Amino acid sequence: MKTLFKMLFGRKNIKKRNFDLNPEKNKNPYNKDSDYNNEYYKLVIKGVLSKKKAFVGPEEVHIDLTNMCNNNCIGCWCNSPFLGELKMSPEVQKQTLTFSILKKTIDELANLGTKRIKLIGGGEPTLHPNFMEVVEYITRKGMECWINTNLLEINEELVKRIVSAGVKLIDVSLWASNPKTYVKTQTIRKEADFLRIKKTLKSFYHEKKEQNKDSPIIRIYNVIFNMNYSEIEQMINFALDVHADKVQFVFLEPITKKTEFLLIDEEQRGELKEIVKRIKKNIFRIEGSDDVYRDEKGREIMITDFTKNFIRRLEQSDVIKGVYDEFVVNEIPCYVGWVFARIMADGSVIPCLKAHKMPMGNIYKNSFSNIWNSKKYQNFRKMCMTYKKKHSYFKNIGNDPNYGCAKICDNLWQNELIQKKLIENKINIPKLK
Repeated sequence: MKTLFKMLFGRKNIKKRNFDLNPEKNKNPYNKDSDYNNEYYKLVIKGVLSKKKAFVGPEEVHIDLTNMCNNNCIGCWCNSPFLGELKMSPEVQKQTLTFSILKKTIDELANLGTKRIKLIGGGEPTLHPNFMEVVEYITRKGMECWINTNLLEINEELVKRIVSAGVKLIDVSLWASNPKTYVKTQTIRKEADFLRIKKTLKSFYHEKKEQNKDSPIIRIYNVIFNMNYSEIEQMINFALDVHADKVQFVFLEPITKKTEFLLIDEEQRGELKEIVKRIKKNIFRIEGSDDVYRDEKGREIMITDFTKNFIRRLEQSDVIKGVYDEFVVNEIPCYVGWVFARIMADGSVIPCLKAHKMPMGNIYKNSFSNIWNSKKYQNFRKMCMTYKKKHSYFKNIGNDPNYGCAKICDNLWQNELIQKKLIENKINIPKLK
């Protein structure tokens, strides 16, 4: 193992980098994909072999710009009308990261080698008062900017600015293929809102052509449950009609005793299996985690993570209980502590997407760099490399302490990627306790 470690990470193989916090100098040193993949993952693996230290920053960081939201998706963990006393309080909804702390943290992330920042969160990122300034600041620093949005606040002017800024990808949270289903899943909205979103999606297509750009990639994101499961084919057709690049389906993660009634039942699961069979007939190749779908008119679209995870989860009997990943998350160690972080609207830094009850620190109190290699973060990495997710340490991840992160893991694809790279380098992977 020591010989392999020297071969991969000897002084001659790793370029020494100074972590200069001068904002004018902080541009991502791995601004080319080839350089990024070769150098970045060597440093990640070096950290994995140490079992706790990080020698480079997270590849991907999600930033919750604000908790303010203009919607109430019925399956939302924060603002569903069915959450009762668990609904996000008005005080918490007001939490918004300041532009100054955002710039400081973006500078740090660029210097640490972060590849992409996704603006997402407990609220709608476009409601942040400095939304476009944040977007443009990220892209100027040489990092990819991804946006998760319901698209309701984006007008024609913003479409032009977003395309011009070089945003890499936009996830559009829709949950429907038509106006009638849309108002069932977003109860404060009207059918006209769906039609407005449809128009905006087409505007992105035309603006990209006008500016001669391929990005942002437009991906329509649909959470699947018992009110919309029968519309998956129609959702694909809608995505094709608005010239989206991708579409993605994920199962609802319920809140115990609050939104479990939205889960599909066994009969609906059977119906969904038949729908999936029809869709699979039109999938003619797989590119990475995307299935390439072609309809009878010859139109093509990528369906993200369809065969690999959506169908896998559908095949499991526990799908009707809202438990999707209990087996798979215990098969391999969790490497998320080396490649991902999420910064919440109150400044908390959490180590995986659903670890909101396990903050590692707060950027208003300490720099991200200090938090990233703190003893608390190092302990998280060590626990993830040592124990199965049934361990009590992980019970506060997710929304159900009985399952922890076993219900559904949003960082699973990152774990599988690092696992693959370890296998390619013939590195022994420890068995979990």
